Amino acid sequence: MIFIASNSKREAAAVAGLCESHSWPCQVCSSIVGFGKLLGKTLPRAVVTRHQLSDGYSDEILALLNDPVNPTGAKVLVLAPAGFSSKEEGRQIALGAACVLRDPVRMDVLVEYLAKYRTRVTASLDRQMGSRPKFDFAGATVFPQERRIEYAGRSVRITPKEIEFIQILARAPGKVVAYGTLYSEILERAFAGDTTNMRVLFAKVGTSFSRIGIEIRTVVHVIPKTGYHYLPPLSDQQSTSRQR
Repeated sequence: MIFIASNSKREAAAVAGLCESHSWPCQVCSSIVGFGKLLGKTLPRAVVTRHQLSDGYSDEILALLNDPVNPTGAKVLVLAPAGFSSKEEGRQIALGAACVLRDPVRMDVLVEYLAKYRTRVTASLDRQMGSRPKFDFAGATVFPQERRIEYAGRSVRITPKEIEFIQILARAPGKVVAYGTLYSEILERAFAGDTTNMRVLFAKVGTSFSRIGIEIRTVVHVIPKTGYHYLPPLSDQQSTSRQR
């Protein structure tokens, strides 16, 4: 998912059109408040934000994304006016921006940055999750490299796509992961409104977890026409806190 934050409707539409032409799911907002609401629903791979928004500056966007407790790992491209000083550019980089582009922004350059950052962020997050020998999900222990889940002495192997589904939800506890994100990351195509593929995959995940004695729907809730909301059981939250 790519977040676009701009108080110019024309600019936001242009960047959104660019993303859609590459089948990259995106969401648009015009303010810090709007950005916070989007962030509360799903996590972005990359963010394109104007330095000045209707209610603040990109500094606040960067602070939200680089929260030391819940970092998103998203790459941020800041769009700045032509007279933006090098000192201020350096400050944006220091705050966590991956890149600062001054007006006039060249769309061909922007698309290359997005292609680079969205791939690297996803690969980095997947490596971070996948390289761990195990992690907790829904009360079970997940062994990603072995494609195996374990609970109460029971163990079952699951498919690569089930692992991907679990990893994506595990990266966003308490947030709603949108269908657009799931289709883009798991199936590598844009979400066109038909949720059949994801419903089948979720059912498969549910069957796998039921084989080890866990009812997945007690912690993963379907949000109609939106996506999935994972609320970790208390045991998983405590485990995550200890790992930090």
